[in-house]
Amino acid sequence: MKIYFKKIKDLDTFFAILGMIIGIIISSMYLLSSTMYLLAVGIAISLASTIYILIKKNSQSILEVYETKKMKIIYKILFFNLFSISICVLHFSEIRPLIYFILISLCAMVLSISILCVDSKKEILFHILQIFMISLNLIYSIYYFFSYLPLSDSSKHLIMNNQLAIDGNISVLWSKETYFPLMHLQVAITKLLLNCDIIDASNIAIILPFVISSICVYLIVRTCFDEKMALFSLLILNVTDYNILWGSQPQTTTYGVSLNFFIMYIIAKLYLFTFDKLDNHHNKDYYNWAIILVLLILSMFLAHAVSSFILFVTLIGFSLFIISYNKVSGKKTSTDFVSVTILAAVGLLQYWMVALYSKGGRPFFDRMVQSLGLHISNYMGFLNRPETILEYAVTLPPFSERFVNLIGFSIFLLFQ
Repeated sequence: MKIYFKKIKDLDTFFAILGMIIGIIISSMYLLSSTMYLLAVGIAISLASTIYILIKKNSQSILEVYETKKMKIIYKILFFNLFSISICVLHFSEIRPLIYFILISLCAMVLSISILCVDSKKEILFHILQIFMISLNLIYSIYYFFSYLPLSDSSKHLIMNNQLAIDGNISVLWSKETYFPLMHLQVAITKLLLNCDIIDASNIAIILPFVISSICVYLIVRTCFDEKMALFSLLILNVTDYNILWGSQPQTTTYGVSLNFFIMYIIAKLYLFTFDKLDNHHNKDYYNWAIILVLLILSMFLAHAVSSFILFVTLIGFSLFIISYNKVSGKKTSTDFVSVTILAAVGLLQYWMVALYSKGGRPFFDRMVQSLGLHISNYMGFLNRPETILEYAVTLPPFSERFVNLIGFSIFLLFQ
């Protein structure tokens, strides 16, 4: 699959310069609203872009020092030593101490340097495994090492799943969940088949597929750029707070995110990477993948209302992109995806109406539109932050204290 990104020379330099400009603009917004995050994000983006431009010319000589066979072995030894120590720290601690996060950060740092030395498929697979190990370490440090789940929905879903496994009837599910039972059924079946408790069943049925589904990001980025960029993207995704949050709190949202990863990859594979090649849309593999795509979209309808809404919006966006490309380029490309979007929209709206109206509650769209209108009319505004309110601003700590407090956040953004 040929991607146009590879045709553009010095694309990375262009985006680095653009990053410097955007970083300066974001930092300058602090003058309008004394929100410290504006400075933290702006400075991090500007510095990262500047450093990238400065070291780009010397990158090859730097890599020659770290790409030796001996250094690769050292990276593996360091990674597994640090990883093992982090597990021991968790085992002998009642909470996750600071040293645990330092060890995980060092693991990610060593792995990042090691990614620069990747030069074979065997090493790529090994690095993917290491990334999954870091991800599961972070997720399990919350899920297994603590006797509670911070999000109320997670506890409710655990109770429902356990009751479903006992009674075997989806009527035990609460509220509208009877119309979105896919995740609950998967956990209950796993519990029965493996004869394990509901905690382990949720791990096997939801958490492990959630972590594995992130490989779709790697596959998409690899097609657009290269293996190293794809591994970096996979690593960044698996250490973000969003990934850790939903991974450690298995529920319908987690299940929906997993399905979305796979759906986005198939869409990219079938349409975005080959939308200018109509001949690719008339082979056996194309129809096999198209059938899988339709089945996954239908599964999303039965899995989670919010995730299916996000998918619906995404499908519309991709359809508009394909239609716009046809108009601008004058090429005749496949419109199959637009047809899939229309069918998905009709099916989704019909199912929502049945599921939500039958429960006697306010329809999903009614709630979405009303909430959107409320935020636009009452809360929306450019840099409408609490820091712009004088009564609140005078209670803030000194600038130096707030800046130091966010240095860690800036450093995290800088090296990502």
